[in-house]
Amino acid sequence: MNSERFSKAMGEVNNKYVDEAICYQSKKKNSKWIKWVVTAAACLTFICVVTINYFPPNEGDIVTIPGIADAAPMVCVNGKLYKQSTGQISYHKIKSEFIYLGIVESDVTNNQTSTDGLPKENFQANHPIVGAEVYQYNEDIVIHMILI
Repeated sequence: MNSERFSKAMGEVNNKYVDEAICYQSKKKNSKWIKWVVTAAACLTFICVVTINYFPPNEGDIVTIPGIADAAPMVCVNGKLYKQSTGQISYHKIKSEFIYLGIVESDVTNNQTSTDGLPKENFQANHPIVGAEVYQYNEDIVIHMILI
């Protein structure tokens, strides 16, 4: 029964549509330039990667030693390392409870060849915050930095 309905339906199709289907050409002409664009982009990417890796850094370039730049911001106070906290309490609410200890006197960021990126001296940081005030709050250390 289905084949009879199909045959009947095919008989009713307009010849105009049959002729168009016979003469139909796919749009493969446009796909040729797309292939060339993709190939050119891949070649350009390859050339950039090779060029970047081929030329070593210049004498004036900043080179980061692995491991040092990955260290969390820390400060050494009285022989103990304090790492930057991810949470922060409102400064103004607890400021009256702070005990002033001093200021950050040096950092190890410019002396990466002789350290493992950890501050070892009292009031030394591993980030450039020299001059920041250091306070004690309960068991923690608070660093007050003035952003310019």
